[in-house]
Amino acid sequence: MITHLLLAGALAAPTDTLLVSAQWVRSRLSDPDLVVLQTGMDRMAYDGGHIPGARFASMGDFHNHMAPDQLPQPQEIAAALGALGVSNRSRVIIAGDPLSASILFVALEYVGHGGRTAVLDGGVAAWRAGGGELSGEAVTPKPATFTPRVKPDMVVNAAAVQA
Repeated sequence: MITHLLLAGALAAPTDTLLVSAQWVRSRLSDPDLVVLQTGMDRMAYDGGHIPGARFASMGDFHNHMAPDQLPQPQEIAAALGALGVSNRSRVIIAGDPLSASILFVALEYVGHGGRTAVLDGGVAAWRAGGGELSGEAVTPKPATFTPRVKPDMVVNAAAVQA
């Protein structure tokens, strides 16, 4: 596990936008490179209804609950992303509660995918409010290869913070 703090200010400028609307997602759902990840501590919200085609991203794969300032090693994050069908080409949209969405976003930024990642503004509730249908069908993604491009400048230790 990485036992350092992450610097929020180290986030790179996105290639598009960090926040997308439900309409933006709806207009691109047929894009084969678009991957919607619904994240959370458990599957309850996902199983209750999710954006069609969305995959469940468990926080257990991207976060150490016992030490909130820790991320898994980059290869572990890459393996979890690959199992979700996320490749380096994928445009990832994150939906979920604010804490889980932010943790997943930081993990993706750390392994070099932040410029191809955005958060759904308002989450699944905004999707529903905009007339989007929900699916109860769990998605089994086709595994993909994700090669991390780690951003070591995002990781600091206590001495660096103190300095």
